[in-house]
Amino acid sequence: MEMMLQALDEIENQEEFHKNWSILKSIINQDFSIHEYTIYYWCFWGYQESDCWEITLYIRQLWKEIKNKCTTM
Repeated sequence: MEMMLQALDEIENQEEFHKNWSILKSIINQDFSIHEYTIYYWCFWGYQESDCWEITLYIRQLWKEIKNKCTTM
């Protein structure tokens, strides 16, 4: 998972990035409990967006979506 996130972060073409993010997001959603710590790490909480990886904003949003689902169940 770490390598897939890193590879995705390095994609410069936005269309290609979004296509691959959609695929990776689906994988994360399917097995979140397995990848939870890695996803938490990539959220880079406590840091400003300008100090984060490009993918961090997407990861943070996904984290919030998944955690909100857990609290509303």
